[in-house]
Amino acid sequence: LPFTAGVLLWRAHRRGDSIWSASLHFAFFVLAPALAVGGWLLWRNWTLYGDVTAANQFVRLAGGDRGYTLAQALAELPGAWDSLFAVFGWFNVRAPGWVYWLWDGIVLLALVGIGARHLQAPSAGKPDKETGGAERGSDGRLTANFGATIWLGGWVLLVVGALLTFMMRTPAAQGRLLFPALLPLALGLAYGLDGVGRHARLAAPALAFLTAVYCLVAVIPSAYARPPLLHDEPLPAGTVPVDVEMGQGLSLVAYARETGVVRPGEVAWTTLYWRRNSRPEEAPELVIELFGREGTLVGKYHGYHGRGLYPATLWPSDAVVADRVGVRLTQGMETPTNVTVQVRLAQGDGRATAGLVEAEPHVWPSPPGPTLAEIGDGIDLVRAQLGAQEAEPGQSVVVELAWRVTQDIETDLTTFVHLGEAGQPPLATGDSPPLQGDYPTSRWQAGEVIVSDEYTLPIPDDLPPGRYAVFVGLYDPQTSQRLPVTVEGEREALAAFRVGGIIIR
Repeated sequence: LPFTAGVLLWRAHRRGDSIWSASLHFAFFVLAPALAVGGWLLWRNWTLYGDVTAANQFVRLAGGDRGYTLAQALAELPGAWDSLFAVFGWFNVRAPGWVYWLWDGIVLLALVGIGARHLQAPSAGKPDKETGGAERGSDGRLTANFGATIWLGGWVLLVVGALLTFMMRTPAAQGRLLFPALLPLALGLAYGLDGVGRHARLAAPALAFLTAVYCLVAVIPSAYARPPLLHDEPLPAGTVPVDVEMGQGLSLVAYARETGVVRPGEVAWTTLYWRRNSRPEEAPELVIELFGREGTLVGKYHGYHGRGLYPATLWPSDAVVADRVGVRLTQGMETPTNVTVQVRLAQGDGRATAGLVEAEPHVWPSPPGPTLAEIGDGIDLVRAQLGAQEAEPGQSVVVELAWRVTQDIETDLTTFVHLGEAGQPPLATGDSPPLQGDYPTSRWQAGEVIVSDEYTLPIPDDLPPGRYAVFVGLYDPQTSQRLPVTVEGEREALAAFRVGGIIIR
């Protein structure tokens, strides 16, 4: 309201109108209607919360002021940018990627148009009374009015600044909070597209309308469709039976893993098949947890069945409910790894594993070094180093390895890490599957690079002082047969690669 008052007073001064008349205009035609529509809410917020915007309640419900810096808030703006165009639900239903690419393209095209118009030679123009002071160029098109541009641009900056201030206090990267600036943003968009040409002026609104229609008929209905019911028909092919009592009168009959390979930030989909044995007193809350490397939680869903649309209290007792649920993996998770899908009810005693999902990086890293040894057919050792050159009895030494896969591997192999002399029984061992078994070699495919594969080699308490060698290699745990090791074209007789030596003090 103060900003609007300033605009009207500036406009009256520019046109030579009476300031008193402009004030009355603001009071009767802006302030009074605004207070009539929203004044009760502002008063309610002030009397209940001591804040006319009730922003302090959002901060309180989120656990208090998170104390973000401006840089941290700016890092979250891409999420607000996407949701300005198309994010639905509880910020968990996104449109396909092409929708965001299309809108980014429209905005980029408008920016190009703005730049092109300002690079053109200025043409003489006169204020147009029909447009309230905007000017028309020699070609008849509207040109930007400097004062109006400042006011409209200032309002956009004010709204964005207010949003950033809010985001510094609480999670609020929501595009709808930019809607108060939607009109000047749209005017700037139209002005820029007008500078590109007639075809852009026609195509951009048509494409934007296409995204709205697509989201309305395809994205939202599919996201909020009720789970299907299976009465007498058998379960679909590919389902894995589990038949586990989960508590609260529900049984998990089976599951179907829909996502085989997923990357950080993407959604892993699973269909869970449920049967209601007895009607629960309250709607059970479904919890799906994804666990990655070393049991780290890398994704979680907590809500009612059917994405909240079909709680178990509404289920029939003579049907199986096929509940399809997607859980998004966290961006910063470690990859590659197997991700275990765990299912439970928030108030139930049962727990079931609903398969594994393979999580791989968006881009596989480059090998950290040249090939040190070729192990078997398809695996190159590209890094082998000790975490320490000296140790004392009772301590442990970390051995870090890295692998490059040149051919698909079909068996699960184990890495041996031995302390001692080649050909002699080891004095200490740190054998383990690569990556502690979180990404078994049977999933390794050509082109993958496995880095930061660490092993712990414990030093025996009674080991005499001296210098001892460390050897590594791979073997098949089913047969204990080592894979051959080739170094610089020469086959190692004991199928082991010498990493280095450790001095025991």
